[in-house]
Amino acid sequence: MIVPRKMTLQLTPLLDLLLIVIFAQYLEVQETQVVVEKNAAAALVERDEAVAAMTQMEERLQFAEANLEETLERERIVAKLLSELFEIPDQDIEKILRRQLSSGVLSDVDLENLKERIRQLSDEKSNQIVSHLLAYEEIRKRCDVWNIHVTPQNYLTLTSDNTTLRMQFPRDLSTDFAQQDFINRFIELAHTLPEPKSLVILMLTYESESTEGDLEPVQEALPQITVRLNFESAGRSRYDYADLGMRIE
Repeated sequence: MIVPRKMTLQLTPLLDLLLIVIFAQYLEVQETQVVVEKNAAAALVERDEAVAAMTQMEERLQFAEANLEETLERERIVAKLLSELFEIPDQDIEKILRRQLSSGVLSDVDLENLKERIRQLSDEKSNQIVSHLLAYEEIRKRCDVWNIHVTPQNYLTLTSDNTTLRMQFPRDLSTDFAQQDFINRFIELAHTLPEPKSLVILMLTYESESTEGDLEPVQEALPQITVRLNFESAGRSRYDYADLGMRIE
């Protein structure tokens, strides 16, 4: 009779191996989860950056559209004004320029140059003319123009933008005292205007009925007025003047 052998299994090493396998799988899962979380976080960051970039691009586009619409509207207005401006008959332009010539403001050369420039402008394309006018507007943003207009009744008006001031002056400014008094009063009046820009140009005009006696006192005082204004501004603003002659009504 054969006696069967007894088989004995050592479970402890098997359990140890099983635990090692399970732990290894756990570590692998953990590493995979960390990688997935990092990738997800990076994707979220990229998404936020893309959204921010798109938002910024949209804002820039809206700003550009608003500026474009404003520019187009401004050019439409200017183009309309130009179409009306250059409908002025040649004989009217000639008459206006001739009156400036007779007043001594324009020389014969100046007259011909202006007439040629008007002809050039009327022949230029509208976009070129608009560019000229827009450039002028940019200059005006950085420069003030003070219009000084003399009337036959010894009054003058000082106009800057929407502000107009008025003062009377004596016909006789031949004495130093009278001229200095006029200069002082004019400068006091000018100081009531809004804060000037870095450049101010004083433009002198007068009416067709004005006589030499009406104009000469102001014409002689204007250079001294600009000197005083330049001195008092201490470099904050620069002042200059121009005599434009008779105003064409």
